[in-house]
Amino acid sequence: MEPLPGLYQQNFTKETLRVRRRRVADAIGSDAIALVQGATLDGASSLFRQSNEMYYLTGVEVPNAYVVIAGDTGHSTLYLEQRDAGAARSEGERLNSNDPDAVVELTGVDSVAAIEQLPRDLWRLSLKAHTPTIRTPLRPAEGRAASRDSLLGAVAAVAGDPWAATSTREAVLVGRLRGSFPGVEVSDLTPVLDQLREVKDETEVSLLRAAGRLTGLGILAAMQSTTPGMIEYELAAIANFVFAAGGARGEGYRGIVGGGTNAWHGHYGRQSDPLRSGDLVLMDYAAEYAYYTSDIGRMWPVDGIFTG
Repeated sequence: MEPLPGLYQQNFTKETLRVRRRRVADAIGSDAIALVQGATLDGASSLFRQSNEMYYLTGVEVPNAYVVIAGDTGHSTLYLEQRDAGAARSEGERLNSNDPDAVVELTGVDSVAAIEQLPRDLWRLSLKAHTPTIRTPLRPAEGRAASRDSLLGAVAAVAGDPWAATSTREAVLVGRLRGSFPGVEVSDLTPVLDQLREVKDETEVSLLRAAGRLTGLGILAAMQSTTPGMIEYELAAIANFVFAAGGARGEGYRGIVGGGTNAWHGHYGRQSDPLRSGDLVLMDYAAEYAYYTSDIGRMWPVDGIFTG
């Protein structure tokens, strides 16, 4: 497999990602390992999006990836699916475990293994004389158009349905770890990752600025296009076109576009009503650019003229 630029992100150097993983190792201590699972395919016909946590540590954008970071040595192992020849013919190549040297060179991790090897490596960990600890995120992983509060709100809503499956992927992973390796303690890595991600480096700041600028351009285009009789979703479509033309992969969250009394609903998302002369319209929308987003809200008159 050729380590082509199209197979891997181009925003962060492998040295930057190494430093991030080293900080995780320092935070968890020598008697622990960090285990982070990436996003899986959701069945939708859309571009795969990695979870924020996995992307922050590795930059890989393939489904079903795992990374293990040893607290004592800082050694990082990236676990990937094996190459699927049929998928490669249909969708193009993506990073896999069949050429570990190429993946190591591209990503800067210390080693690469097939995902099937992960249980065996965890089993070896469980044989240690002292009680080892696996630190893994327990809060829902942030993905496409999702934030921590929206994800936790969804979990709470599902928990109120007696017929629904309430387990998150994180809860399933913890259950399997405790069931398969009873001699291993499992604790939360989320606070460690949250603290590290709170502080942005220069590259992250530049990406945030790019996301904010693109968002502003999209909202300005929607503002300049507003006329009575348009449907709310048309303004979102105009902004989204500007986002995509500027390199965004999608929206940071579903756009809030509310005309008239719809603007009173802070998270109004139906975008289904016509815009009426004499009303104001609220737009709260943002592009997602290179896994970073912003949050800009503006209100303007549908007729284009503010009156006293």
